[in-house]
Amino acid sequence: MIGQPLVISHMDSAMLYDECAHLAEWPEGRINEQGGEAVARTLGSKRAMLLTHHGQLSVGGTIAESAYLAVNIERAARMQLRAQSAGLIKSINKEHARDIHDFLLTPEIVNATFNHFSRRVLRQPRGEEALG
Repeated sequence: MIGQPLVISHMDSAMLYDECAHLAEWPEGRINEQGGEAVARTLGSKRAMLLTHHGQLSVGGTIAESAYLAVNIERAARMQLRAQSAGLIKSINKEHARDIHDFLLTPEIVNATFNHFSRRVLRQPRGEEALG
């Protein structure tokens, strides 16, 4: 809602380094073919996207990867808002971010985290937020 792209400023969001596109303006007020084309064009080869006034989008080679990215983009956006309330955000070092990105997107990490998310959701009583 604030119209800013995601800044990768924390190790826990580094799986989104160079993976999170930003659609700053929706082409029209309605959801239509132009909007879909704008989303596809903006997303390009990235795996996640923030859409100003709409929310987030994540894609992956598997359901586990897409869900992993969806949960983590929400967490990263929340961390960013909290950090902005204290001052300017400093991005993490690009080489460090790339190394962490590559590690956090290995199938072993993605699947282990997705399995953890699944267990948490299955343990929650109905109506409670399990991953927030």
